[in-house]
Amino acid sequence: MASLKSPEEIVADIYKSIEISQGHMRRVRLSTLRDLFHFKAWSATRRLSVDRLLKEMGIFAEPNIASAGISDWIKLSLISDRPNPMSKVASYRPSVEWFSHISSLRFVSEREVEVHFVTPLFHALGYSDDQEAIGFRFDMWEGVKPKKVEADCVYFADDNHVNDGGQPLVLVECKSPSHEIISAVGQVRSYCYWIKPVYYLITNGDEIQAYLYQGGAISDVLLFSTTRSALTDTFDLVHSYLNPKAVQAAGREREKRLSGV
Repeated sequence: MASLKSPEEIVADIYKSIEISQGHMRRVRLSTLRDLFHFKAWSATRRLSVDRLLKEMGIFAEPNIASAGISDWIKLSLISDRPNPMSKVASYRPSVEWFSHISSLRFVSEREVEVHFVTPLFHALGYSDDQEAIGFRFDMWEGVKPKKVEADCVYFADDNHVNDGGQPLVLVECKSPSHEIISAVGQVRSYCYWIKPVYYLITNGDEIQAYLYQGGAISDVLLFSTTRSALTDTFDLVHSYLNPKAVQAAGREREKRLSGV
């Protein structure tokens, strides 16, 4: 098992993820930030320690970590102004620096895969913070009893994240690097039955597989299989499938096909 990162390494990863993002800003829940540091208890001393480490690295947190609620969103930005590193050549394609950073990351936990890989990837694909639902909770029914379940990430067409009223586009299941992603297909399909996204994606931070969800007894369609290290070459393919407009169009086509139109 890979060794846990030191607090300084964790903060350095956060800094780099902000630096390569558009606008030099990342938004995370305080509970997610806590989990990155592998804390179970979130004491005042630990809050102050994390706040100090962020400031020493040049990261500004709003609201203040010491006073924020555990479910609050924290906006992390760089204290100093820096030029935007995003490429001007193609509006949808990230910069060389973005690809270099993404390919250099070392993940230990599922949470790191979510924060440092999945979220930056989907922002690069054209999704906004408003479209992202991290830790999406929903009911799965077992007979007559509902069971509360949490999907890692669901990306919606807009800021309406209600399961019965929103338009879910992509469901993402994150696994730790030691986990084989093929073993997660059954779990993800059971989530899709209730959430009904157009696509679902499974990643352990190294491998990535995306599927068209067909529903019921119909076999799902593998859209692509790639790796994080190959994203420089495969990003255009990934973008062509997963950008928000393409997914919405695919959803309309699937509905027509399944309804027999």
